[in-house]
Amino acid sequence: MKRLFSALLVLLFAASLLTACTSGARVIPGSIVNLGQIGEISSINSDIAGSLGGERNAMELANLTSAKFYEVDQAGRLQQNLDLGVVEVLSKSPLTVKYSVVESAKWSDGTPIDAADMLLSWAAGAGRENFYSMRSGSGLMFAEPVGESKIGDRSITLRYSQPVADYETAITFPVAAHTVGRIGAANFSVDEAKQRILDAIQKGDATLLTVLAEAYRSGFNTWQGITNEKLFVSSGPYRVTKCEGVLALQLRANPEFNLGPAPVIETVNLSYFTDATTAVAALAEGSIDATTTQDSGLVTLSDLINLTSAITDPKANVSVRASSSAEQVIFNFREDGRFSGTYQSGDEAKALKLRQAFMNIIPRARIVAGLSDAYKVELADSLVFQSGSPYYESSVRDNGLSEYLFQDVEKASEMVAETGIELPMKVRVAFDINSPRAQAEWILLRERAASAGFKLRSVGGDDLGETLRTGQFDVFIGAQPLISLEGQNVFALTASSFVGFESPKVDALLADLAKAEDERGRASALKAIDAELVAEAYGMPLYEVAALVVYSDRFASFTPSPRSESVTWGYQNWKLQPNK
Repeated sequence: MKRLFSALLVLLFAASLLTACTSGARVIPGSIVNLGQIGEISSINSDIAGSLGGERNAMELANLTSAKFYEVDQAGRLQQNLDLGVVEVLSKSPLTVKYSVVESAKWSDGTPIDAADMLLSWAAGAGRENFYSMRSGSGLMFAEPVGESKIGDRSITLRYSQPVADYETAITFPVAAHTVGRIGAANFSVDEAKQRILDAIQKGDATLLTVLAEAYRSGFNTWQGITNEKLFVSSGPYRVTKCEGVLALQLRANPEFNLGPAPVIETVNLSYFTDATTAVAALAEGSIDATTTQDSGLVTLSDLINLTSAITDPKANVSVRASSSAEQVIFNFREDGRFSGTYQSGDEAKALKLRQAFMNIIPRARIVAGLSDAYKVELADSLVFQSGSPYYESSVRDNGLSEYLFQDVEKASEMVAETGIELPMKVRVAFDINSPRAQAEWILLRERAASAGFKLRSVGGDDLGETLRTGQFDVFIGAQPLISLEGQNVFALTASSFVGFESPKVDALLADLAKAEDERGRASALKAIDAELVAEAYGMPLYEVAALVVYSDRFASFTPSPRSESVTWGYQNWKLQPNK
């Protein structure tokens, strides 16, 4: 049956070559939508985050400028995009996957999308050299290309050394190979630039690959604006047409786009704000039409909702939903982390007991109760599942977190004493000092810590990203992705984790997840991962992070994204009120 289904997909893929149509007829001349984002945009290469928290803005840009093999539907599930191509599993042992694009697939400048683009995507996502791709640490790190590719080939094949669950979304098209290949070599033709990419990757030219990695990660930086329009090449429904710095981008619909849902609005202006209040104020003034945000600065989500409810002209519509993240307390397992086995002179049992002791002092109930005064908070009892999942309750029942249901300072104190460490144990806690949620959590966590033998000190300050990058912390408080949701990087727990968590048992369970034949098998693997994370005292979930989308009544049609984390998702459904 599965082979038959694969064959049908290939037939549908072939049919799409004949039926693909351009989007120009749908675009409404002169139509403009203005969208607000929080933070900055550091690169128009949507595979580069540039800074802590930059991932979301990069993903928002990718929704508009990058074609995808799979799209997220209204239910939050992945759906294959046959307009672009097909992802076909050739073998399960070892996992071998063929990625093919339709013959009509082109970049916005008319250059065909081919194997050079896909191999560049693989090299970046696999973590080769220093590309700094947002996909580094994904399943691509276990993949190697099969055979040689040449300019004009419409497919590549990757062989994975172990099963991975994210192979469907592994290859992306944020920037063109011929664009990257021309950075620093402006006189190259398109084919010469593509060949430069192919040679670096397939001949193992480390020197050239280092040069191309630098072009990939830095050549599209927005810090001083971008005047070279050749960098604006896009595979998506829109292309950047103006970049004057980190706070604003202008995009125009690509009239030839036929690799996914067609755009309707001609011009999209993206404005980037320092915090949520300024974005909401801009919406009230009519300078933006929609924004998505979480609480920031000294303003809670409840404050933001109250602010938006007071906006009458234009009227503001609000959507609040659980996002794809949960606020968590996570330990640093890197060598400088004081809860790691390495720091405790290789004594893994001692390190585990210290982590378990610390988990006993986390006042989960008080944290959630305090935040509930500001807005509805959904307690998170799983490190993997969202509360809306049909498998959430059964996982919670068996994952072991019931051992930490209530703060137990006496038990924590006894466990610390059993380790024989010198007291007090100094613990560096990293969190976003500008987040009211994190500030409240820090205050409550600190209250009873000393009674259990822990002396807490906040670290991170204004440069939390640098603190996390260098590993100079012991505990992190912040939002982390729930890997059970489709499209999430399941290796965020291990290989791509900034906390350096390594676990052969979790790795084996991730392999089981990748090999799962159906939803029940996938759920079984995820439940086992949830329980193992608790058993190894990876960290503690606190609550599900809510996300807020606000959009004005200038829209006649606007569909909030499945988890209210995006204003660029669903661009094809945008409709404006007449004369607005």
